[in-house]
Amino acid sequence: MPAEATNVSGAGRYRLVMYGLLLGVHVTTGINFLAPASLLPLITDDYGISRAMGGFLVTSMTLSMTFGSIPVSIIAVRWRLRYTYAAGWGLLGLGVLFPLFPSLLALIVLRLVQGLGAAVLMPLAASVVMRWASEREVPIVNAVNLAGLTAGMGLSIVAGPFLADLVGWVWVLGLEGGTALVGATLWLVLAREDGRGGDAQAAPAPASARAILRVFRMRTTWLLALAVVGPWAQFITLSTWLPTFYTDVRGLGLGVAAFTVSVFAFVGIPASLLGGFITARTGKRRPLLIWTGLLLGAGGIATVIAPAGLPIYAAVVFAGFIQWIYEPALFTIPLELPGSSPERAGAIWAAILTMGNAASFIAPVVVGLLTDLSGSFIPGFLLVAGACFTMLFAGLLLPETGPGRGSRTPTSAS
Repeated sequence: MPAEATNVSGAGRYRLVMYGLLLGVHVTTGINFLAPASLLPLITDDYGISRAMGGFLVTSMTLSMTFGSIPVSIIAVRWRLRYTYAAGWGLLGLGVLFPLFPSLLALIVLRLVQGLGAAVLMPLAASVVMRWASEREVPIVNAVNLAGLTAGMGLSIVAGPFLADLVGWVWVLGLEGGTALVGATLWLVLAREDGRGGDAQAAPAPASARAILRVFRMRTTWLLALAVVGPWAQFITLSTWLPTFYTDVRGLGLGVAAFTVSVFAFVGIPASLLGGFITARTGKRRPLLIWTGLLLGAGGIATVIAPAGLPIYAAVVFAGFIQWIYEPALFTIPLELPGSSPERAGAIWAAILTMGNAASFIAPVVVGLLTDLSGSFIPGFLLVAGACFTMLFAGLLLPETGPGRGSRTPTSAS
């Protein structure tokens, strides 16, 4: 009995270590994902580039994620998860090199390489969750990880201008890249391959590459991917351009503008946690997708038209809350589909990331271009607000996979 108790205790410790490492992945990815956003006025002035190019700098990571997520999810079936994840975290950490090569071309190249690292990390997070979390823990673990992602984004936005005053914006980007190198080192030292503390029966047998490819012919896969197109386009667009909009159009200082937009990200922490709680408590996934699909666009418009002072903070809080509350439900569905496995769930996450990141890459560039052509941010902001109805459309058509679906049986994933 004592030996058995020790084994259970050890399994619990390993599970907590893996949860902590997975949270670190999301925090460091969030830190680097929007790293240039709050620094754009400084970057565009130093390089003398257009707003469209500034938008590209922020979203260039998503370009690599768009083209890399699905191939990685297929190829990684043959690789050991421990080393694959360390390699992805290491690629994300190469941003630390930017102070050594502070040119516009080097910044673009390093951002693209960091995006490739994120393309490894994010889809495979599903595999880690399924290997280590019980069915009841999955929504909560997803919620905590998403809270970590938004916390990282918020930290980079609010700390960027402050640190730039101390060391310069070039070193800020290098320091933010360095956080991922620390994570990669910890992963190599502490991570375990087997699921749930060494219980061989707990880890499902790996799926074949052919089984992974079948995931991309499933209707549910692409409905989930479609769901995030509009919301992610709006979130990245507002995160990219609201600091500049508040500075140039609304007359706020850069620090104040960055803090205001950081609230947009930081509110995702309680929103993600609440979304995970609601998802676990009700056992349902679709209602959160449907209701947020109705409200997302209105929240985005509110951040643009709200008067300065308390109303603008209220608008940013509301928009950020709606932006994040649905995410735990969305990312739990792939883990609950009939016949799901770590590899298949990771492949569905890869499809979601591919579509969402494609929209996230294109939208800020288009908004920057429309602003350059029209002299106003408003047309672009209205465009991404209208695109948010993709969430409503997908939510209405997706099957309910949670245990609270009652007598309704989940529809076939094919």
